Amino acid sequence: MSPELFVRAVERAHRYRLPELKTLERLAHLVVQATPGQLPLPAIDESFRDRPAYQDGALTETPNLTAYDD
Repeated sequence: MSPELFVRAVERAHRYRLPELKTLERLAHLVVQATPGQLPLPAIDESFRDRPAYQDGALTETPNLTAYDD
């Protein structure tokens, strides 16, 4: 959940005095459904590129995708 969506859901829960976490999750879904346009982008920690597992995978061979050409 993006920080903006979380804040909007908490504000709405506070306005209606809804203290339960499940209710907060449902409010977040309602906020997303009521918002026209694109969904909020998730926060991505760009430090994943520095991880050894990511760097090891960057040097693999290109996969053969010819089976999907049909």
